[in-house]
Amino acid sequence: RNTLKSSLKDEYFTKESTTLNGKEVDKITLVLNKDNRESLSNDIFTTLEKDNLFLSSLSNILDISITEVKELLNSYKDKIDDYKDMNISFYFNNKDISNIEISNLEGKIIISIDHNNYNILLYDEDIIIYEINITINGDNYDISIKNIIDESHIEIYITNKPKYDVNIERKDISSSVNYKEIPISDKIGIYGNILSNENLLNFISDLSLQVII
Repeated sequence: RNTLKSSLKDEYFTKESTTLNGKEVDKITLVLNKDNRESLSNDIFTTLEKDNLFLSSLSNILDISITEVKELLNSYKDKIDDYKDMNISFYFNNKDISNIEISNLEGKIIISIDHNNYNILLYDEDIIIYEINITINGDNYDISIKNIIDESHIEIYITNKPKYDVNIERKDISSSVNYKEIPISDKIGIYGNILSNENLLNFISDLSLQVII
């Protein structure tokens, strides 16, 4: 975080007043384009290459030498021109962030924040493809994912609150199949069914567009 903060310069940003949901808000946009992308990446990677704690930590996590970590950083730096132009906009209502918008020519993500409620819209150009709602209540997370195109819907409930003195029921797995024992032909068929799922591929593609290095 400190590396990114120290690398960002005032000229990378634009600021304007605008209206959002009927309210006057400040919009601050980080503009990432061919004119500043190389300078920004050089500042970030140069700082990281001098950060011994970062290098050592990443070396331990990836189980590679520090020399290999530096080579990995350089490989990412060399690919910086492959990334598309992108704008990241923050909307401030007073001093609180109410919306975040990440966009490029192919799509965008809009994140709306209302206390502990988060609404996320994923666009393909100007068409909403997915809507994600996240509600945080203490240790509990309610996540709703809607595919707007085919109207499919997934609900996920997550809790971080541990439960004590709970009996764990042993499941019957006598009829289960060991992955290693599945014939290769059956595995190919399974993979083929997964990869032919157009909705899944679209979802992965939409998310991949928003990767930020």
